Amino acid sequence: MSDQSFTDLQKQLVELQCKLTESSRALSHVIQLISLNQREQKLGTLTIKELSGLPPNIPSYKTVGRMFIREPLPELQEQLNGMLVKVADQIKLLEGKRDYLKKQVIANENELSELVLQIQKLREGKK
Repeated sequence: MSDQSFTDLQKQLVELQCKLTESSRALSHVIQLISLNQREQKLGTLTIKELSGLPPNIPSYKTVGRMFIREPLPELQEQLNGMLVKVADQIKLLEGKRDYLKKQVIANENELSELVLQIQKLREGKK
């Protein structure tokens, strides 16, 4: 019975290590996405700030791939404001995912340490 429970605990250990690795990887990916969106938000805010000082009839252009397309300034500002709203919503969503994944990583770490203790106690009992 002891050998069977030891092998079961080892299988659980491997599964938990995989879960912890996946959760950690997902967490780092979400954190990276948050930082990218925050950078995009800063750039958009700065661009809107710079464009707000210009007169509305000045020729303005937006980039599309490698091209520049002429766009009326009010429409360009409206598009930037829409983009900022989308980015802010995306950041909020990603922050929720980040919090969930942090809790999941902590739970997996706690479970893993408990399992290691169980394995150590089982090994000590065999000796």
